[in-house]
Amino acid sequence: MVSNPPYIPSGAVAELMPEVSQHEPRAALDGGPDGLDGYRLLLPEAADRLRPGGRLLVELGHDQLQAVRALASAHPALAEAGIRRDLAGHVRVLDLRMAG
Repeated sequence: MVSNPPYIPSGAVAELMPEVSQHEPRAALDGGPDGLDGYRLLLPEAADRLRPGGRLLVELGHDQLQAVRALASAHPALAEAGIRRDLAGHVRVLDLRMAG
């Protein structure tokens, strides 16, 4: 599974560059008050649907790694398999693997 959930905190959507905030649907950007609502929905679904050895790769906001790791830890069958960084060196993808 690969996902780019909305991860911008609601209060920060208006502060995005106009080429983003004015051309992307708000639902594609707004991740709720803390930007993590999409992960709260996605992680339990992935834990229920992935087969053993299956992987979930999720895009993250540049400062969300620890928060998403904490949410993933509530699903012990999902183990961290790695991270991917963008060209600026920020962690942008969390790679989770289904145990089994």
